[in-house]
Amino acid sequence: MGTRYVALALIALAAASLTTLSESELQKRATTLIPCDVFDSVENLETYFYYGYPPPYYDVHDGGARMAKSQVTIVDSRDGPYLQLNATPKAEGVGPPKFGNISLEYISGTITSYQNFVIAPGGRLDMQADFITPVLEGCWEDWWLTGADDKWPPEIDMAEWRGEIGSILSFNLFNDSVTSVAHNEFPYPNPDEWHTVRADMRALEDNITVKVDYFLDGIFLQSQWGNMTGEPMVMILDYQMLAWGGSPGPDFPTFWKVKNLSVVSYDP
Repeated sequence: MGTRYVALALIALAAASLTTLSESELQKRATTLIPCDVFDSVENLETYFYYGYPPPYYDVHDGGARMAKSQVTIVDSRDGPYLQLNATPKAEGVGPPKFGNISLEYISGTITSYQNFVIAPGGRLDMQADFITPVLEGCWEDWWLTGADDKWPPEIDMAEWRGEIGSILSFNLFNDSVTSVAHNEFPYPNPDEWHTVRADMRALEDNITVKVDYFLDGIFLQSQWGNMTGEPMVMILDYQMLAWGGSPGPDFPTFWKVKNLSVVSYDP
């Protein structure tokens, strides 16, 4: 019996060693694609992001706000710098009143990454950021990935808030059509305080499927799956208004705040 227990212990120890080794090897593969000080200065911001949406949209897309560089600022607060996207009711006569059938009632801020992000076969991307988010009727904030070169889908919404449903955090993954979507909602308490959202994206062994694990303040909430391995995607921090955010919107400026955003790749 003693010999058996020793053998079992050695097997367990070996398995643990393999697990530790695997995690250790994974950390050796870590490459920072966006550092957590990206919003510490305008210079850092403009190294990794440009203002507005990717072409062909540029300054309007889906909602009731036109995007402008003036609505994107770096705030140097007592607790450290952060990105601030400002949605402000548009003064009458300022800019075109409509884009197609959409009434443009706000000026707001959106930024898009220069870099394409790819979850390579055998690879992994970890994305994380801290947010203070207005959840008023009409506000619609989204931290998302979409296909590069105007390809859609794929889409991964690492964090989406829609004021029409209140203080709720949504995770969405559009797989290969508008109807092939994974969607989950969770309570989002105290939205006027900083919260950390994380999405870990891993390519599975079939070299097709990506598994996305979502976390809020370090607590695992949900997994979603999609056929996105090898798909180049851009990151957008998007403060839209109205549309999916509901209506009417606020008649005063609102501010979406973001800090400590980072992207780490563990590609082989």
